Amino acid sequence: VDAHRKHAVAGHHRMALDVAKMLGARDDADDRHMRPRVAVEIQRDRDADAGDDAGAVEPPVDPETLWADYVPAPPPIPRLTSDQLGNALRDLFGEDIVIPDVAWDDLSDGGFAAVGAGDSAISPRTAEDVERAAGDMARQALTEERRARLMTCEPAGLVDDDCASAVLSAFGRRAWRRPLTDEELARLVRLSADAANVLGDFYAGLEYGISGVVQSPHFLYRREVGVLDPDTGWRRYTDLELASRLAFTLWNTIPDEALLAA
Repeated sequence: VDAHRKHAVAGHHRMALDVAKMLGARDDADDRHMRPRVAVEIQRDRDADAGDDAGAVEPPVDPETLWADYVPAPPPIPRLTSDQLGNALRDLFGEDIVIPDVAWDDLSDGGFAAVGAGDSAISPRTAEDVERAAGDMARQALTEERRARLMTCEPAGLVDDDCASAVLSAFGRRAWRRPLTDEELARLVRLSADAANVLGDFYAGLEYGISGVVQSPHFLYRREVGVLDPDTGWRRYTDLELASRLAFTLWNTIPDEALLAA
């Protein structure tokens, strides 16, 4: 009896496998026959949806229309790279000035620090280093043997706003790559005068004005955003911005007086 049961079970298993194979083969055959018909029906539906536009060629786009609604991305305001910062400081103060260490790490983008500078920022640690370094370099630059490089006048007394204004105006124009506004210059002159009164020395007070120029974002960042052109409605670089871009492209430093005046 057990042998008979085993034989019957085995027979059922073989029958089930045969049925499964048969159904699978039939499904594959049906699928193979259905695929061409389905593809034809899909294409027919697409053609029907296209209607009269099927096979039509789009007209050429007018360039004026294409650019009419174009809005360029806001321009980045890159920070000076470490090389640009060092070059600019030597141009401002002289090759013999000792530049203190500053935590000024470049951010590379695609292997280019000048590209990554557009995303660079100044951390609190770097701001402290810049403040310390700026004061140190200003003291070096205004020592008796070096101050003639920066001084365009002789102070008439402990506080001489006119002389301080002349020095800071010329130094600031070179450092910021543009003339200082009346308000900016007045603030630096006032800072120098207040420090001179406290320290009892014109040059010691002027150090604070020089240091303020070097610590400013106008020196540490390249703000080249242009002005609105009334004829085109687009922004264009000013002459001073073009001078700055040209100097940093060719020399990797700030423009000299000849280029700023060009």
